[in-house]
Amino acid sequence: MTIVGSQTTFDRPIVNSRDEPLCGSSDANASGRALRQKLARLHCIFYDSNLCHVANLLKCGMMQIVLAMLEMERIDPMLIVEDPLRALRSFGHDTTLQARVPMASGRRFSAVELQLLFLERAQDLHQRGDLEEVVPRAGEILSLCDKTLRELHAGNLDALAGRLDWVLKLRILQEVLAQRPRLTWQSPEIKQLDHMYSSLDADGLYWAYEDAGLVDRVVTAGEIEQLTHEPPKDTRAYTRAMLLRLAGIDRLGRIDWDSIRFRLPGPNGWPRFRSLDLSDPREMTENDMGHLFHEDRMLEEVLDALMDMGPEELSRNHCLSKSVSSQEAAETRLLPAPETTVVDYRADGRVAEAVTTVPQEPNHDGE
Repeated sequence: MTIVGSQTTFDRPIVNSRDEPLCGSSDANASGRALRQKLARLHCIFYDSNLCHVANLLKCGMMQIVLAMLEMERIDPMLIVEDPLRALRSFGHDTTLQARVPMASGRRFSAVELQLLFLERAQDLHQRGDLEEVVPRAGEILSLCDKTLRELHAGNLDALAGRLDWVLKLRILQEVLAQRPRLTWQSPEIKQLDHMYSSLDADGLYWAYEDAGLVDRVVTAGEIEQLTHEPPKDTRAYTRAMLLRLAGIDRLGRIDWDSIRFRLPGPNGWPRFRSLDLSDPREMTENDMGHLFHEDRMLEEVLDALMDMGPEELSRNHCLSKSVSSQEAAETRLLPAPETTVVDYRADGRVAEAVTTVPQEPNHDGE
């Protein structure tokens, strides 16, 4: 285990350092580069196996709050851990919550004590109104965190079995050990149950407890089911999903988080490609683009409508694309053979990039 690294399958780091902001490529147009420099992606891949609703909410919510505190330069240096990796190992192996680790200041805190100190500073910022506009529902997150840490500090683990994965798993294994005296913590059966807890398959132990109503829910099963079919309406995911529904698999050339390329039929059997840049995760929402998909338009009609929008109508920093067929390119440039030319335009109508390629056999991603 390490603190930072680009790898994910060995010597697993806490933070993955790949330069992958998912908000525009490094060779995008000028506005795309500006957006890329403005937005970044923190890829924290540590403890990503949580299944309990409350544990996931606290993990993500408090991460947002601590990041906001960092950006505001409101982190107390007295709370910096001297050796993060050693501290994680100490905390992770101590179910009594009594282990204390040194800070850079020389003081020593337990995991609960350290989180309570962070919580106090976050609550101070929230009371001043500095968090609510940065972290949605920050007050509710802080309140839930406060209740959870108070229970942990009091040693009331039974009250948290439906909220925290490690407590629920501990109680499951302790119950098995009590029922099967011949087993110990070193028994293969116990190790197998330990691994089965977080399995995403139907035999995962967590799901049995959730189905039995023994896990505190943050959202209902119906809401989860809906989100497996419907995108969030307040991010670029809305426009991405609506366009994919119109395109279908046959007209999809390439898709990434921040761009889509469509493969459309062209003259003489050669394909045309049209691309859409979705650099800004906060734009292209239902409020921005919903009217385009509520009028029974075809895919190319929607793409044409996007192209016709002026800069003031489009989300800032978005680059749209317009394609030119191989025949038109040949007539215009007197090319001797049919080729596929893709011309990408910025929202203000200026050419951002033009690429001409000789048609080839489709590769593994359909292009």
